[in-house]
Amino acid sequence: MDPPEPLTTLRPPAPPPAPPPASAPLDPAIPLCRLHPLTPVIEIPRRIGSFLIPLVILLVAKGDDPTALFWWGGVAAVLSVLAPTHRWLSLRYGLGDDQFIIRRGLLSRHVRSIPLEHVQNVDLERSLLHRLLGVAELRLETAGGAGAEASLAVVSMREAERLRAEVMALKHDRARDPERDGDLSLAHEPVVETPVHTASTADLLLAGATENRIGLIIGGLFGLLEFFDVDEDRAQEAVEEFVDQHASGIGESEALVVGLGVVALVLVGWVVSIVLTAVTYHGFALRRAGEDLRRRHGLLTRFEGVVPRKRVQVMHLEANPLRRWLGRVTIGAETAGSGQDRKSRGKAVLAPLLRVEAVGGLCSAVFGTLELDTVALSPVHRLALRRGFLRFALLGGLALSALALAVDERFWWGLPAWIPLAAILAHYRYKALGWVLHDGFLVSRAGLWTRRTWIVPVARVQTVALRQSPFQRRLGLATLTVDTAGSHAWSRARVIDLAEAEARGLLETLAWNSHVTGPVLGGV
Repeated sequence: MDPPEPLTTLRPPAPPPAPPPASAPLDPAIPLCRLHPLTPVIEIPRRIGSFLIPLVILLVAKGDDPTALFWWGGVAAVLSVLAPTHRWLSLRYGLGDDQFIIRRGLLSRHVRSIPLEHVQNVDLERSLLHRLLGVAELRLETAGGAGAEASLAVVSMREAERLRAEVMALKHDRARDPERDGDLSLAHEPVVETPVHTASTADLLLAGATENRIGLIIGGLFGLLEFFDVDEDRAQEAVEEFVDQHASGIGESEALVVGLGVVALVLVGWVVSIVLTAVTYHGFALRRAGEDLRRRHGLLTRFEGVVPRKRVQVMHLEANPLRRWLGRVTIGAETAGSGQDRKSRGKAVLAPLLRVEAVGGLCSAVFGTLELDTVALSPVHRLALRRGFLRFALLGGLALSALALAVDERFWWGLPAWIPLAAILAHYRYKALGWVLHDGFLVSRAGLWTRRTWIVPVARVQTVALRQSPFQRRLGLATLTVDTAGSHAWSRARVIDLAEAEARGLLETLAWNSHVTGPVLGGV
C-alpha cells in the first residue's frame, strides 16, 4: 500500500545524537561549588512545615497525652535541622562545557552528570523569604525525567542567574554546533526579549472570578469545619442570631438560614478563588527570547521559568461557559518532563486569561508558522448527535430513576422532561466537536462544559490510538487519541466521533507524517 500523502514537504531533521553512557565520567577540571550558607536557614522552616499536619493529627488523637506529642515533635525538630545541614555540607555542583555535575554524600559519594543538550527547562523559584535574603532555588529538568534532575536549594540570586544564562547559552551553542569545544571565553550574543503577553490586574481578577475552583474551595471549607469538629447546632444558632439582629422581620425560616449559609459559602469560595489566582499569577509576563519562551509570575512565591519553543508538545486552549460568553480563554503549553508544570495539571500556563482575538498572535509566537486565525475546523460525523443523545438520555434516566426509588417518587415526573433536554445537550456537544489537519498541525476541539482545543505539531506525535465504545461500534464511529512525549491521560488530544473509516485514515496519516517529520517513540 502506498504511504499517505504527507501533510507538508518537510525535510527530515538530522538524527539525534547518541546518548552518553549512563555513568558519564566526572571531569576533574570542573570546579565544584557549595550551596549558599543560608541553605539550612531557608530549608529548616520548610521541613518543619512538612511535619505540621502529622503533628496536628497526633494532637487531635492524643490531646489528653502530651508525652507522645512531645517526643514526636522532638524527632521532627531534629530531622528538620539535620537534613538541610547535611544537604549543605554534602552537595556540590559544577558546570562544564557540555555537562552539569551534581555530587552528593559525605560517606557514600554519588556523582551525577546531566548532559546540557538534554536540559529542557531551567527554572527559578523564589518565595518571600528567598527574596528577602537574596537567594533562589534553581531547577534543571530534562525531557522524560520524573521531576527536577538537579535542584539547587539554595544559591545566591547572582549565582542562579549566572548558571541559568550559561546553561542555556551552552545548550544552544551545542545544538547549533556539536563539535564546538564549549569555551566559556567565547562571547555569547545577548538574547533580546520580545514581549508576547502581559496579564493586567484586571485580567487576573477576572480569571479568578471565572475559575472552576469555587466548588473545590467550598469542599475544603466543609473539610476544615469537620476537622476542627465545629458544632453544627451551634453554628446554626449563630446564623439565626445574625439574621435576627440584621434582618428583623424576615422570620426564622429554616430554609432562609440554609440559603444564607450556602450563599455565604459560595461568596467565600469565590473571593478565595480570586485572591489565589491574583497572588499566584501576579505580574505575569511571557516574553520570547530567541528560541525560548520565558515566564515570570508570583506575588509571594516568584517563579521564573523557560519553555523551549521546540520542545512544546501540545498547546491547550480552555474556556468554561462564562469565559466563552466573555470572549476569554486560558492558554497552556505542555512540555515533556517538566515537574513544575505537573503541579499545574501537566501544562505550563502561557496566559491565565486572554481575549479570543489575541489567541492567534500568541500561537504564532509559540509555533511560528501556524496562523490559527485562518484555521477552520471540520465537523465530525452527524451520527455523533445520536450518540450524544443516547448518552445523555441514558445517564439522566438512570439518575432520575435512582432518585425516585431512593428519595421521592415525584422524580419519575422528571423523565419526560429530560428527553428534550438530552436532545439539546447532544446538539451543543456536537457543535463543540471539530478537527482539522492544517500546515503540519492537528487542531481538535471537544467539551460540552469546559471547551478544550488541542494544537499538536504532527512532528511531536508519539503514538496514535483508535478507540470505540459499544455505542460507537454500533454507529460506525471512533475516537482518535494522540499521545505526545510526557502527555497525561487528561491532556491527550482527542478527535471524537469520527466515521470509522475516516478515523483509520487519519491514524495512518498521522503515523506516516510523524515518522517523516520527526522521531516517533513507541510506534502506533
